[in-house]
Amino acid sequence: MTLISIDPAWAKPMAYAIFENGKVIFYDTIFTFNDIKPDPLDMLVTEDPYPAGSIKKYSYKGWIETFKKLCFAVGRIIEFADINNIEYKLIRPVDWKTYWSLTKRTSETLQQRIRTEITEVEGSEDIQDAILIGKYYIEHVMEVEGAHEK
Repeated sequence: MTLISIDPAWAKPMAYAIFENGKVIFYDTIFTFNDIKPDPLDMLVTEDPYPAGSIKKYSYKGWIETFKKLCFAVGRIIEFADINNIEYKLIRPVDWKTYWSLTKRTSETLQQRIRTEITEVEGSEDIQDAILIGKYYIEHVMEVEGAHEK
């Protein structure tokens, strides 16, 4: 199975990682999807832009504008999946971050170490997040869905 995992963004390039049989084979950043060849992508995973909890608490400090733009970015990702007949799954940020112990209570230094150790990629937090989203899907969601189907 070939999977693409995308960390959505609006004002900067989106980070993505391509997995083949559960292993990262390529990662990069893009502004448009023109550089991604859809064959033979079987699955696309990306973050669900809808926040956990009540949306009302996000309506301050301009967050709502960021939320709208993130929804547009995820819409572009879904459109790419639909046009290319790729199945897609939206992953809540709280789910994949909790799975990797990247909660608000985790110190910034420890978060950086966790990201680097798991992804084996230095530097770009966006690329690391794209990899972590994909690995979460492969290691957790596929396991749960697979067990559920049996």
